[in-house]
Amino acid sequence: MGKGRTDEARTVLTRLRGDAVAAGEELAEIERAERTERERSEPLTVRRLLSPRLRPVFVVGMLLVLFQNFVGINTIIYYAPTLLTDIGFGSNGAILANVGIGLLNMLMTLSAMRLIDRKGRKPLLLFGALGMCAAMVLLAVTNLSGLGYGALLSVLTLGGIALYIASFAISWGPVQWVMLPELFPMRIRAAAVSLCVLFNWLFNMIVALVFPSLLHAWGAGINFLFFAGTTLLAFLFVQRLLPETKGRSLEEIEQDLLRGRPARREAEGSVPVSSGSASH
Repeated sequence: MGKGRTDEARTVLTRLRGDAVAAGEELAEIERAERTERERSEPLTVRRLLSPRLRPVFVVGMLLVLFQNFVGINTIIYYAPTLLTDIGFGSNGAILANVGIGLLNMLMTLSAMRLIDRKGRKPLLLFGALGMCAAMVLLAVTNLSGLGYGALLSVLTLGGIALYIASFAISWGPVQWVMLPELFPMRIRAAAVSLCVLFNWLFNMIVALVFPSLLHAWGAGINFLFFAGTTLLAFLFVQRLLPETKGRSLEEIEQDLLRGRPARREAEGSVPVSSGSASH
């Protein structure tokens, strides 16, 4: 739409909606939003981003990327071979187990792609946070219980890691990247999402750099308890602050968020929000 490809946008919307009339109405809505965006477009500045109207949206976006990193995913992905070696796995066994973790990650991410528009964003994030919290508690208890090297320790540790990876990959891993563009108004979306992604990688770097020192100072068990706490906070954040975006057009989400009214209701039988990208 923004590049004058109206006919292509109409074709895409008609195919997605299955109804030329509904597609025409949505296209008209998008055209109105585009026109309003051009009329009101302003450069994104820190002062504007922190204005009373945009600050709640920006805070929610930043918290989303903060929790995605501070739920502990990097501690599992980056240091799983080290953790497995510490509980008695040989080097080859630890690497082989890590390959299995990567495969599980991929399979659950593919499942998330099918579920994200059927179940919604918030249910997946809530489910994932609870699963990760349970996994971190299991890993912490296993580590702090003083179990000697053996089959039980190996099974519990691998089970905890597998539960954590599955829970993350079906929720926080992919859902963040779907929700970020849906949260921000169209006129500032590119710049605001870019800023959030920048902080996402900064948070990623902080966790990756700090975790080895914490692992050495406190041991794995205490660190797992810490991340169990952060996953619980992530659950509360999603439950109380994050709006559901499934089944709502990008324009509707923008209007609700800028009014300070989280889009809590879930449209029944709607086509995925991501289809609204035809307006770009």
